[in-house]
Amino acid sequence: MGTSEAVAQGRPTMEPAACIMVKIDCIERAVRTSFQKYASFLCRHPVAMLLIPLFCSAGFGVGFLSFSFHTDSEYLFTPQDSRAASERRLARELFPVDYDNVTLNRLTESNQRQINVIVTATDGGNVLTTAIMDEVVGLDRELKNITVFYDESQAVHYSDLCARWKDECLDSDVVKFYTVRKSLVTNNASDSIVEFPYPYGAISATKIVFLEPFLGGSTVINDKYVSATSVLLVYILRNEPAELDGLSEQWEDEALKVSVDFGSSIVNISMLSSDSLDETQKTIVSVVLPYFYATCAALSTFAVLTCLMLRDAVQSKPLLGMLGVLTPCLAVISVFGMLSAARIEFNSVVLSTPFLVIGIGLDNMFVMIAAWRRTSPHLSVEMRVRDTYAEAAVSITITSLTDCLAFCIGGLTPQPAIRIFCLFTALAIAFNFIYHLTFWGGCLVLFGHMEAQNRHSVTLRRVPFQHHTDSNKFRLICCSGGISKTEVSGSNNDDCGHLLMVFFRDCYARLIITAPLMLVTVIIYLVYIAVALTGCSRIEQGLQARNLALEGSQTYNFLSQESEYFDTFGSSVSVMIQAPLPYWSMERELNRMLADFYERDYIHPKNYTRCWFVDFDMFLRNAGISPSSGEEYTQLLRGRFLAKPRFLEYNLDINFGVHGGISSSRCLLSTKYQSDAAGAVAMMKTLRDVADNHSKVIGAPVAVFSRNFIFFEQYAIILPVTLQTVSIAMGTMMLVALLLIPHPVVSLLVTLSVASTMVGVVGFMTLWGVALNSLTMITLILSVGFSVDFSAHMAYCFVVTQATQDPFGRLAGSLHALGYPILQCGISTIISVCSLMFAPSYVYQAFAKILILVTGFGIMHGLLILPTAMWVYSYYSTHRSRVEPEHTEGVTLEQPVHDPLHIVTVD
Repeated sequence: MGTSEAVAQGRPTMEPAACIMVKIDCIERAVRTSFQKYASFLCRHPVAMLLIPLFCSAGFGVGFLSFSFHTDSEYLFTPQDSRAASERRLARELFPVDYDNVTLNRLTESNQRQINVIVTATDGGNVLTTAIMDEVVGLDRELKNITVFYDESQAVHYSDLCARWKDECLDSDVVKFYTVRKSLVTNNASDSIVEFPYPYGAISATKIVFLEPFLGGSTVINDKYVSATSVLLVYILRNEPAELDGLSEQWEDEALKVSVDFGSSIVNISMLSSDSLDETQKTIVSVVLPYFYATCAALSTFAVLTCLMLRDAVQSKPLLGMLGVLTPCLAVISVFGMLSAARIEFNSVVLSTPFLVIGIGLDNMFVMIAAWRRTSPHLSVEMRVRDTYAEAAVSITITSLTDCLAFCIGGLTPQPAIRIFCLFTALAIAFNFIYHLTFWGGCLVLFGHMEAQNRHSVTLRRVPFQHHTDSNKFRLICCSGGISKTEVSGSNNDDCGHLLMVFFRDCYARLIITAPLMLVTVIIYLVYIAVALTGCSRIEQGLQARNLALEGSQTYNFLSQESEYFDTFGSSVSVMIQAPLPYWSMERELNRMLADFYERDYIHPKNYTRCWFVDFDMFLRNAGISPSSGEEYTQLLRGRFLAKPRFLEYNLDINFGVHGGISSSRCLLSTKYQSDAAGAVAMMKTLRDVADNHSKVIGAPVAVFSRNFIFFEQYAIILPVTLQTVSIAMGTMMLVALLLIPHPVVSLLVTLSVASTMVGVVGFMTLWGVALNSLTMITLILSVGFSVDFSAHMAYCFVVTQATQDPFGRLAGSLHALGYPILQCGISTIISVCSLMFAPSYVYQAFAKILILVTGFGIMHGLLILPTAMWVYSYYSTHRSRVEPEHTEGVTLEQPVHDPLHIVTVD
């Protein structure tokens, strides 16, 4: 039905936007009404509602008896069911490791039992001197003399646990070469230089060792190593059977002790075991806990100080502020206990949850206290609580819901550590919301009655009403307060609120809409966006292994030195041909496949490759033999080629079928070291593409596998998963805002504010040295929820403010209600994570940096950008409606139609 027909029938008409607001407003009004009814119930049963969360926390806390900690870094931080995982299963199936007959480049397990040691000179100089190499030999001797015990009685030595090749332990070729060829030393002086041949050295007439991977930061002159900054020692142990795996673990623990106790004034030692990163996950708990205690103390102090009103000892709420810190702590205890009882294992990432939840809990408290202060003290306690919940509960529902949804969306990520963290945090936020409405709400009712009885906010004793003419300033400030019932009653408490609330209304609101400051705001925003976009264009990806270790630890030092000094060779890559082939007639196709690999920038030249059919073809040509059939080819391969000592290792690369033919085989490529995630991912994808392309050419499936691919997989998914989850989170936040903020344009402004905040966070975090990885990804997702908090509070209050239809009146009223609470929320969030900036862990430092950025930019948007944008929209829309009277012809509403943000109510 058209507008003219409605007018003719005497019914009110509305513009389309107003109709939308009516439909959306029904949801917001239903939520407000529900909270008002709950507030009445709460006022009748405050003690019960206070005690229930306490009993729940105590009951759930029993679950801590089942507390367990998961430390497997591979499981926690790599995506499950990845292609690398399937490639590793294939490698295990086709080429199982026999620890009595294996080489270094044929190991398949990323958690292989082994000890790696980097030795450097204390003065940072050359390690290829007699004195330092003698120290290296002494360290090697001490490590090999370690004895562990089976059943506390049977002694087990290194020689019993080491993986072997040709009856020799797989360990340090450098030490073997130096020991056997000590005659290479030019003189016997301790500072004499030890020259090693480059890159191979002969230990005996039949054994040649490859030295280059074990000498870091080396200098080569005339095919000789004349200096090096570090020496790498490697000790490979047995992973199976289970008994030997346990003994190997004991040996690793003892080796770590030896490295710590090794006394030398001329060398430094850094060591990495197969469990080093996993043990770090346990150690980090005891390291982070003191920061949590410091955060609780700092937040309690902040809550007390910011809830004080120096002019009124009755209306101050310092104890309620402390209870606001206790509320999220109860939520954390409940959730951690409940999930521990459910056998869901804790991990180091979950340590961030308490810091987050306490910050969110305080945000809710500050908004509720501000709403309480805006109610009239002449009303009954029940009416004040009803008004408080009606004004603030919807706002904190929006923020808690968006935060909780952000973590639920984060739970879609493929890394178990992130999923577990999201589960813990989402439930903790939900419990915090419930406890805030029950436990803290019950406390609010009790303190409300104390205020009504004019009791002191700390001593809880009755005090006289405040008389501003009292000559005793101490008694005026500290020992009096409240408002007498005989004073003139008003409808609200706008003039009796906190000083900063009055400042935001009377000063700040007028300041930000002046022309000069609006120009400054535009300039600040343009600079902000320009810098943010610059940072976004330089974003880095990847989580380096050292960033999972504690700074200053042996693990951290080892991984740092490894990336600095040993940056020539990466892990070997197996090129696996999974089906039978007529190898005797496919020399050209197979060599073309290898040549395609060599052409890639990620692979070392072919002289570093170990490939059986290349050497076998050369063997046949040198012998002048040309096999005419597959049977002859196989007989020559097994009977003559694989029997030669120099080719024995190729027995590990060829599988023969039941009929004697080759069922599967592999070649080993030597990769170049990749210093960043982008290079690692590009290498992995390129090698896979080459393998996939040649699978079609040779007619058999070809796969590539490296021990490190399992970790490279996380780098490959970071950017697409981040974009996907952040987009879903943004869409979800917009939907929630649209449903609970009853104005579509303002909801859109909130969404744009969140998007602007996220651009700033991504850009500035890059400039601050934080890379995009699985851990920062989830922090970005939760940042969507955090950035909604600041904007949603202000936008909701701006829309529902009923004091005036004037745009400035709405702006001033919104800033009066939420300017100070948003500032409190921001500062409390920064305080809650600021201590983590000093934690000796990149993970927590990056977490703190991102939250500081999102909080700072959230405050900027919530208190400056968004209020200004809403005022501009409201002002010009109001002006336009006044100069276009035909849009209001025949309209009969409860409020004049010229206010675009007024919520229309139609019976």
